[in-house]
Amino acid sequence: MFGVLGLFGPFGTQELLIILVIVMLLFGASKIPELARSLGMAAHHCFLYYLILYCISLMNNDYKM
Repeated sequence: MFGVLGLFGPFGTQELLIILVIVMLLFGASKIPELARSLGMAAHHCFLYYLILYCISLMNNDYKM
């Protein structure tokens, strides 16, 4: 009903496996760890950016409850 653990929305196990096979065919198995590392670093940098913006807004008293 909710796909794999409900995390991926309408995608089920079969769909995710097909997507993984297509990615492996396009990039090769040796590039997968490099792509995952790049995505992880991008997510980390995005998180830090928004955390800094949140801290700045708190220091400027822009935060309203």
